[in-house]
Amino acid sequence: MAKLVYKDNQAIIKDVKAVLFDLDGTLIDSLPFWRTINRSFFAKYNMDLPEGFIAKTNAMRFEETVAYSCSLVPQIIDVNEAINEWKKIAIEEYAKTIPLKDGALEYIKYVHSLGIDMFIVTSGEPIMYEPCMKRLGIWDYFKDVFSANLVGVGKASGKIYEYVLQKTGLKNDEVVLFEDALYAIQSANKLGILTIAIYDEHGDSFETANLPNHIVYSFKNAPLISCSAK
Repeated sequence: MAKLVYKDNQAIIKDVKAVLFDLDGTLIDSLPFWRTINRSFFAKYNMDLPEGFIAKTNAMRFEETVAYSCSLVPQIIDVNEAINEWKKIAIEEYAKTIPLKDGALEYIKYVHSLGIDMFIVTSGEPIMYEPCMKRLGIWDYFKDVFSANLVGVGKASGKIYEYVLQKTGLKNDEVVLFEDALYAIQSANKLGILTIAIYDEHGDSFETANLPNHIVYSFKNAPLISCSAK
């Protein structure tokens, strides 16, 4: 059973067979881009970013966020046209600009050196995340990538984690999840998955949530891992 222990103030994940990583806001620093594109969209219609917009859309998938954004604008907007416009901008940004978070590459290499399988569990689309991961040199470290689009709902439902466990043959107490979104951590916790929160200054606050098993402010200070025999 995967568990978190502390020795000399060092967090150690023990008896884990696989590591699940979120991508946006966890391994890659993409949240500033999404904040910018959200504000730019509403600015086109002489609107400020609506109050509560970020909290409302955090758990949404890409198309859901765009559709919701369009619904808030008084003018009639073709949602499909807006989706294609946002997607075109995002594809270029992911392919050329969005960086890894500090220490992420080193930690990925560290986990890989232990012989532990790693999987990406994302709300993103292949057309965005695959070129980005390949450019950043992390694509080949992961055994597979699972998108919430595979189950048709966002991570808040927990169905994507159930799907990952089913497809990999892993049990809920054999994996650990690194994630920056509170709603995703909540759904994983309900399934009995060990969770490590990755702090992002543009994302959720975990200080009073009392939900993740551990909070990491930089991958440079991420837990050590003691793997379980396969």
